[in-house]
Amino acid sequence: MTAGRGFIALAAVIFGKWTPLGALGACLFFGYGDALQMRLQDIGIPTQFMNMLPYVLTIVALAGFIGRAVGPKAAGQPYIKG
Repeated sequence: MTAGRGFIALAAVIFGKWTPLGALGACLFFGYGDALQMRLQDIGIPTQFMNMLPYVLTIVALAGFIGRAVGPKAAGQPYIKG
């Protein structure tokens, strides 16, 4: 994905504890950060700092609120029917 949104999407899945509703909530949270970044550019804060906001919010959310995240047991295993 362009502009680093893939990093935020992966972070949303981890932040949502690998559940669909958790990922939805995380996407809304990170989307709010992105929208806030666009709104705050109008008040005179340098755009470079505002462009960092969604990524800083992502790092703070993962490092500060999640702690140790353990993925699903089958992550990375090929699906073999039979």
